[in-house]
Amino acid sequence: MEIRDAGLINYTASMAPTAQPKMAEADVKPQGDQVVLSQEKPLYKKIIEFPGKAVGAAVGVVTGAASAPLHIIPGAVKGIQEGLTSDKAQKSEGLFHTTMWLQNLAIGAGAGFAVGGPMGAAIGAGAAAIFSGVNTFIGEKSGAYEKMVEKVETNVDKAISDNTGNKTKVLVQNAVEGSIIGGGAAFSSGAKVGFEAGKGVVEGVFAGVEGLVEGVYEAGKSIITGK
Repeated sequence: MEIRDAGLINYTASMAPTAQPKMAEADVKPQGDQVVLSQEKPLYKKIIEFPGKAVGAAVGVVTGAASAPLHIIPGAVKGIQEGLTSDKAQKSEGLFHTTMWLQNLAIGAGAGFAVGGPMGAAIGAGAAAIFSGVNTFIGEKSGAYEKMVEKVETNVDKAISDNTGNKTKVLVQNAVEGSIIGGGAAFSSGAKVGFEAGKGVVEGVFAGVEGLVEGVYEAGKSIITGK
């Protein structure tokens, strides 16, 4: 009897306090090991997103083609500036943007005046300002203009480094080479900026429609379910 009681006391004293906590510790997993599965998008979102991406890409091609030629003259002016200045590789975009805005405003106002007189000129200039603003914003945000200016300055400096002769001849040669290099680089960047601008505007519109549809869907769902 005494042996049995002693065994019972030893058993309960040794097992009771330790068995459960050890199991609990084994079952606890750090939060870093948890896997969160992403939910699949609803069908209506997929239906809205698909034409948005397709139309956005198509419009981007058109706006890119329209934007590229408008960058040639500003790029050429930037190239001439780099060819004639003594301060090389300053990564200056001021003259490029100034030329771009003046050119676009002149084109917009001229086209508007031809169609609708002074009122048409004002509308055309306003549209050109919006277009130029969007292009400038996209070009700066994407880094396209910064890369373009750096490319123009590097290539122009390299091209004119071996120009020799009298001062007038060298200046003219530097300006010509700078304009060609600057115009070509700006044409390529303008196509990229125009594509991103057109694509972004269209996808933004479709995203707004998606938000509207989602709001209507959730409202209808809450009415039906009463939640």
